[in-house]
Amino acid sequence: MGFRDSAKHSLNGPPDTVPDSCIPLQSDSNVDRSELPVLKPEVPPDDSSQPSDGWQGAAAISGTSETLTDRSRQPTAAFKRPLPAPLLMAASRGSKTLELTETRVEGEKISCFNVGGEARLCLPQLLSRVLYSIPASTLQSVTDALHVYFAECGAGQLELLKQARVLPDTVPRSGLVTLSDAMRICAILLHHQPPRHATPDDMSVIPVLHECFGGCHGLFWASEYLSPSSLCIECIDCRGCLSPEQFISHSHTNAENRTCHWGFDSKKWRSYLMVSDKVMAADDQMRLQKLLDNLKLRFIGKDQEELTQVVTL
Repeated sequence: MGFRDSAKHSLNGPPDTVPDSCIPLQSDSNVDRSELPVLKPEVPPDDSSQPSDGWQGAAAISGTSETLTDRSRQPTAAFKRPLPAPLLMAASRGSKTLELTETRVEGEKISCFNVGGEARLCLPQLLSRVLYSIPASTLQSVTDALHVYFAECGAGQLELLKQARVLPDTVPRSGLVTLSDAMRICAILLHHQPPRHATPDDMSVIPVLHECFGGCHGLFWASEYLSPSSLCIECIDCRGCLSPEQFISHSHTNAENRTCHWGFDSKKWRSYLMVSDKVMAADDQMRLQKLLDNLKLRFIGKDQEELTQVVTL
Protein backbone atom coordinates (compact mmCIF):
# COMPACT_ATOMS: atom_id res chain seq x y z
CA MET A 1 0.00 0.00 0.00
CA GLY A 2 1.47 3.36 -1.05
CA PHE A 3 1.90 6.49 1.03
CA ARG A 4 -1.27 8.24 -0.10
CA ASP A 5 -3.40 5.10 0.02
CA SER A 6 -2.24 4.38 3.57
CA ALA A 7 -3.02 7.91 4.70
CA LYS A 8 -6.51 7.85 3.16
CA HIS A 9 -7.35 4.48 4.68
CA SER A 10 -6.27 5.74 8.09
CA LEU A 11 -8.87 8.51 7.86
CA ASN A 12 -11.83 6.21 7.34
CA GLY A 13 -12.21 5.47 11.04
CA PRO A 14 -13.42 2.38 12.87
CA PRO A 15 -16.39 0.11 12.16
CA ASP A 16 -19.70 0.79 13.89
CA THR A 17 -18.65 -1.58 16.65
CA VAL A 18 -15.04 -1.66 17.77
CA PRO A 19 -13.42 -5.12 17.51
CA ASP A 20 -12.52 -6.92 20.71
CA SER A 21 -8.84 -6.56 19.97
CA CYS A 22 -6.65 -4.56 17.64
CA ILE A 23 -5.27 -6.55 14.73
CA PRO A 24 -1.53 -6.12 14.08
CA LEU A 25 -0.78 -6.18 10.39
CA GLN A 26 2.66 -7.64 10.98
CA SER A 27 2.26 -11.34 11.74
CA ASP A 28 5.93 -12.26 11.78
CA SER A 29 6.77 -14.06 15.01
CA ASN A 30 10.06 -12.16 15.13
CA VAL A 31 8.32 -8.80 15.58
CA ASP A 32 9.23 -7.21 18.93
CA ARG A 33 5.86 -6.75 20.59
CA SER A 34 7.33 -4.18 22.98
CA GLU A 35 7.58 -1.84 19.98
CA LEU A 36 3.83 -2.04 19.25
CA PRO A 37 1.87 0.98 20.49
CA VAL A 38 -0.75 0.59 23.21
CA LEU A 39 -4.23 2.02 22.65
CA LYS A 40 -5.34 4.15 25.63
CA PRO A 41 -8.76 5.86 25.49
CA GLU A 42 -8.61 9.19 27.34
CA VAL A 43 -12.41 9.58 27.23
CA PRO A 44 -14.09 10.67 30.48
CA PRO A 45 -16.41 8.04 32.03
CA ASP A 46 -19.56 9.87 30.90
CA ASP A 47 -18.52 9.94 27.24
CA SER A 48 -20.14 7.14 25.26
CA SER A 49 -18.06 7.54 22.10
CA GLN A 50 -16.15 4.59 20.69
CA PRO A 51 -12.41 4.68 19.97
CA SER A 52 -10.80 4.62 16.56
CA ASP A 53 -7.96 2.15 16.11
CA GLY A 54 -6.74 2.87 12.60
CA TRP A 55 -5.60 6.45 12.73
CA GLN A 56 -1.90 6.31 11.98
CA GLY A 57 -0.76 8.06 8.83
CA ALA A 58 1.57 10.75 7.60
CA ALA A 59 1.59 13.80 5.39
CA ALA A 60 3.85 16.62 4.34
CA ILE A 61 2.67 19.88 5.84
CA SER A 62 1.25 22.32 3.33
CA GLY A 63 1.25 26.11 3.43
CA THR A 64 -1.45 28.04 5.32
CA SER A 65 -4.02 30.54 4.13
CA GLU A 66 -2.74 34.11 4.06
CA THR A 67 -6.33 35.39 4.29
CA LEU A 68 -6.67 34.02 7.82
CA THR A 69 -3.17 34.38 9.20
CA ASP A 70 -0.49 37.07 9.13
CA ARG A 71 2.82 36.05 7.65
CA SER A 72 4.49 36.78 10.98
CA ARG A 73 2.45 33.99 12.58
CA GLN A 74 3.22 31.33 10.01
CA PRO A 75 5.57 28.49 11.01
CA THR A 76 9.20 29.14 10.19
CA ALA A 77 9.43 26.05 7.99
CA ALA A 78 7.60 22.89 7.07
CA PHE A 79 8.67 19.52 8.36
CA LYS A 80 7.96 16.02 7.12
CA ARG A 81 7.67 12.53 8.54
CA PRO A 82 8.05 9.23 6.68
CA LEU A 83 5.09 6.88 6.74
CA PRO A 84 5.62 4.14 9.38
CA ALA A 85 4.58 0.56 8.79
CA PRO A 86 0.91 0.51 9.87
CA LEU A 87 0.46 -1.55 13.02
CA LEU A 88 -3.23 -1.00 13.74
CA MET A 89 -6.07 -0.87 11.27
CA ALA A 90 -9.83 -1.17 11.52
CA ALA A 91 -12.49 -1.76 8.89
CA SER A 92 -13.65 1.40 7.13
CA ARG A 93 -17.34 2.13 7.47
CA GLY A 94 -19.65 4.33 9.47
CA SER A 95 -17.41 7.41 9.86
CA LYS A 96 -18.58 10.87 8.85
CA THR A 97 -15.29 12.24 7.61
CA LEU A 98 -16.75 15.03 5.48
CA GLU A 99 -18.20 17.31 8.15
CA LEU A 100 -15.94 20.27 8.83
CA THR A 101 -16.25 21.60 12.38
CA GLU A 102 -14.23 23.73 14.79
CA THR A 103 -12.69 23.20 18.19
CA ARG A 104 -10.46 25.33 20.40
CA VAL A 105 -6.82 24.67 21.15
CA GLU A 106 -5.02 27.15 23.42
CA GLY A 107 -7.93 29.54 22.90
CA GLU A 108 -7.66 29.47 19.11
CA LYS A 109 -10.32 28.08 16.80
CA ILE A 110 -9.00 25.21 14.69
CA SER A 111 -10.92 23.54 11.87
CA CYS A 112 -11.29 19.78 12.16
CA PHE A 113 -13.07 16.63 11.03
CA ASN A 114 -14.66 14.06 13.30
CA VAL A 115 -13.18 10.72 12.31
CA GLY A 116 -14.21 7.67 14.31
CA GLY A 117 -15.18 9.78 17.31
CA GLU A 118 -11.92 11.75 17.44
CA ALA A 119 -11.39 15.26 16.13
CA ARG A 120 -8.69 15.44 13.44
CA LEU A 121 -7.33 18.97 13.29
CA CYS A 122 -6.06 20.84 10.24
CA LEU A 123 -2.32 20.67 10.89
CA PRO A 124 -1.23 23.82 8.96
CA GLN A 125 -3.83 25.87 10.86
CA LEU A 126 -2.65 24.47 14.21
CA LEU A 127 0.92 25.41 13.33
CA SER A 128 0.07 28.92 12.17
CA ARG A 129 -2.35 29.83 14.96
CA VAL A 130 -0.99 28.03 18.01
CA LEU A 131 2.59 26.87 17.38
CA TYR A 132 3.72 29.71 15.11
CA SER A 133 6.65 30.68 17.36
CA ILE A 134 8.10 27.15 17.59
CA PRO A 135 11.06 26.36 15.27
CA ALA A 136 10.49 23.52 12.81
CA SER A 137 13.43 21.57 14.25
CA THR A 138 11.87 21.68 17.73
CA LEU A 139 8.51 20.56 16.37
CA GLN A 140 10.18 17.68 14.59
CA SER A 141 12.07 16.63 17.72
CA VAL A 142 8.98 16.68 19.95
CA THR A 143 6.73 14.81 17.53
CA ASP A 144 9.48 12.22 17.07
CA ALA A 145 9.77 11.75 20.84
CA LEU A 146 6.00 11.44 21.24
CA HIS A 147 5.72 9.08 18.24
CA VAL A 148 3.06 11.30 16.66
CA TYR A 149 2.16 10.59 13.04
CA PHE A 150 0.09 12.74 10.74
CA ALA A 151 -2.63 11.61 8.34
CA GLU A 152 -3.15 13.15 4.92
CA CYS A 153 -6.46 14.76 3.98
CA GLY A 154 -8.64 12.93 1.53
CA ALA A 155 -9.72 14.79 -1.60
CA GLY A 156 -13.13 15.66 -0.13
CA GLN A 157 -11.66 16.89 3.13
CA LEU A 158 -9.13 19.06 1.33
CA GLU A 159 -11.90 20.55 -0.79
CA LEU A 160 -13.92 21.43 2.32
CA LEU A 161 -10.93 23.18 3.89
CA LYS A 162 -10.54 25.23 0.72
CA GLN A 163 -14.25 26.07 0.54
CA ALA A 164 -14.13 27.31 4.14
CA ARG A 165 -11.06 29.41 3.25
CA VAL A 166 -9.00 27.59 5.84
CA LEU A 167 -6.46 26.76 3.13
CA PRO A 168 -5.72 28.57 -0.15
CA ASP A 169 -6.95 27.02 -3.38
CA THR A 170 -3.40 26.33 -4.55
CA VAL A 171 -2.52 23.91 -1.73
CA PRO A 172 -2.17 20.39 -3.20
CA ARG A 173 -2.46 18.49 0.10
CA SER A 174 -2.64 18.96 3.85
CA GLY A 175 -2.02 17.07 7.06
CA LEU A 176 -4.34 16.17 9.94
CA VAL A 177 -3.48 15.48 13.58
CA THR A 178 -5.74 14.07 16.29
CA LEU A 179 -6.92 16.39 19.04
CA SER A 180 -5.28 14.10 21.61
CA ASP A 181 -1.90 14.37 19.90
CA ALA A 182 -2.30 18.12 19.39
CA MET A 183 -2.84 18.49 23.15
CA ARG A 184 0.24 16.35 23.88
CA ILE A 185 2.38 18.47 21.56
CA CYS A 186 1.12 21.76 23.03
CA ALA A 187 1.61 20.55 26.60
CA ILE A 188 5.32 20.00 25.97
CA LEU A 189 6.04 22.94 23.69
CA LEU A 190 3.96 25.57 25.51
CA HIS A 191 3.56 24.45 29.14
CA HIS A 192 6.42 22.13 30.02
CA GLN A 193 8.07 24.82 32.17
CA PRO A 194 5.13 26.72 33.66
CA PRO A 195 5.68 29.85 35.79
CA ARG A 196 6.20 29.57 39.54
CA HIS A 197 4.16 31.60 42.01
CA ALA A 198 4.54 32.38 45.69
CA THR A 199 2.58 30.20 48.10
CA PRO A 200 -0.87 31.78 48.71
CA ASP A 201 -1.72 33.11 52.16
CA ASP A 202 -4.88 31.02 52.21
CA MET A 203 -3.67 27.49 52.86
CA SER A 204 -6.81 25.74 51.56
CA VAL A 205 -5.21 23.23 49.23
CA ILE A 206 -6.28 19.94 47.68
CA PRO A 207 -3.72 17.29 46.68
CA VAL A 208 -4.83 16.20 43.19
CA LEU A 209 -3.72 13.97 40.35
CA HIS A 210 -4.56 13.02 36.80
CA GLU A 211 -3.65 9.89 34.83
CA CYS A 212 -3.49 11.32 31.30
CA PHE A 213 -0.32 10.99 29.18
CA GLY A 214 1.60 9.41 32.05
CA GLY A 215 -0.07 11.30 34.88
CA CYS A 216 0.96 13.99 37.35
CA HIS A 217 0.40 15.00 40.99
CA GLY A 218 -0.32 18.56 42.02
CA LEU A 219 -1.74 20.95 44.60
CA PHE A 220 -5.04 22.71 43.81
CA TRP A 221 -5.01 26.08 45.59
CA ALA A 222 -8.72 26.83 46.06
CA SER A 223 -8.24 30.54 46.78
CA GLU A 224 -6.45 31.01 43.44
CA TYR A 225 -9.23 29.56 41.27
CA LEU A 226 -10.81 32.84 40.25
CA SER A 227 -11.42 32.20 36.54
CA PRO A 228 -11.27 29.27 34.09
CA SER A 229 -7.70 30.27 33.13
CA SER A 230 -6.40 30.83 36.68
CA LEU A 231 -2.99 29.25 37.30
CA CYS A 232 -4.25 27.56 40.45
CA ILE A 233 -2.71 24.06 40.31
CA GLU A 234 0.94 23.62 41.30
CA CYS A 235 2.84 20.68 39.82
CA ILE A 236 4.58 18.65 42.53
CA ASP A 237 7.52 17.85 40.23
CA CYS A 238 8.44 21.23 38.73
CA ARG A 239 6.54 23.54 41.12
CA GLY A 240 5.10 25.37 38.13
CA CYS A 241 1.53 26.66 38.19
CA LEU A 242 -1.06 25.80 35.55
CA SER A 243 -4.77 26.19 34.89
CA PRO A 244 -6.96 23.09 35.34
CA GLU A 245 -7.11 22.60 31.54
CA GLN A 246 -3.33 22.84 31.25
CA PHE A 247 -2.60 20.63 34.24
CA ILE A 248 -4.45 17.53 33.05
CA SER A 249 -2.13 17.26 30.01
CA HIS A 250 1.00 18.11 32.05
CA SER A 251 3.39 15.24 32.76
CA HIS A 252 7.07 14.64 33.46
CA THR A 253 7.26 11.03 32.35
CA ASN A 254 7.77 9.47 28.93
CA ALA A 255 6.22 6.16 30.02
CA GLU A 256 3.29 6.56 27.59
CA ASN A 257 5.13 8.01 24.59
CA ARG A 258 4.43 4.80 22.63
CA THR A 259 0.76 4.79 23.63
CA CYS A 260 -1.94 5.63 21.07
CA HIS A 261 -4.01 8.10 23.10
CA TRP A 262 -7.59 8.53 21.94
CA GLY A 263 -10.49 10.80 22.90
CA PHE A 264 -8.66 13.31 25.13
CA ASP A 265 -10.25 16.75 25.51
CA SER A 266 -8.85 19.26 28.00
CA LYS A 267 -12.22 21.03 28.18
CA LYS A 268 -13.43 18.00 30.14
CA TRP A 269 -10.77 18.44 32.82
CA ARG A 270 -13.38 17.98 35.57
CA SER A 271 -13.66 14.33 34.61
CA TYR A 272 -9.89 13.74 34.69
CA LEU A 273 -8.92 15.60 37.88
CA MET A 274 -9.08 13.53 41.09
CA VAL A 275 -8.13 13.80 44.74
CA SER A 276 -4.64 12.37 45.15
CA ASP A 277 -4.34 8.71 46.08
CA LYS A 278 -1.68 9.75 48.60
CA VAL A 279 -4.38 11.06 50.93
CA MET A 280 -4.78 8.04 53.19
CA ALA A 281 -7.34 9.00 55.86
CA ALA A 282 -10.92 8.32 54.79
CA ASP A 283 -12.22 11.45 56.54
CA ASP A 284 -9.69 13.61 54.71
CA GLN A 285 -10.59 11.96 51.42
CA MET A 286 -14.27 12.76 51.87
CA ARG A 287 -13.61 16.35 52.96
CA LEU A 288 -11.21 17.05 50.10
CA GLN A 289 -13.47 15.35 47.55
CA LYS A 290 -16.38 17.55 48.60
CA LEU A 291 -14.22 20.66 48.31
CA LEU A 292 -12.97 19.60 44.87
CA ASP A 293 -16.51 18.84 43.69
CA ASN A 294 -17.58 22.35 44.73
CA LEU A 295 -14.67 23.90 42.85
CA LYS A 296 -15.58 21.94 39.73
CA LEU A 297 -19.02 23.58 39.75
CA ARG A 298 -17.45 27.00 39.17
CA PHE A 299 -17.41 28.50 35.67
CA ILE A 300 -19.27 25.59 34.08
CA GLY A 301 -20.13 26.60 30.53
CA LYS A 302 -17.64 29.47 30.43
CA ASP A 303 -14.64 27.25 29.78
CA GLN A 304 -16.39 24.68 27.59
CA GLU A 305 -17.13 25.09 23.90
CA GLU A 306 -18.53 22.25 21.82
CA LEU A 307 -17.60 21.60 18.20
CA THR A 308 -19.65 23.81 15.87
CA GLN A 309 -20.51 22.82 12.32
CA VAL A 310 -18.95 24.95 9.59
CA VAL A 311 -19.66 23.27 6.26
CA THR A 312 -20.45 19.82 4.89
CA LEU A 313 -19.93 18.26 1.50
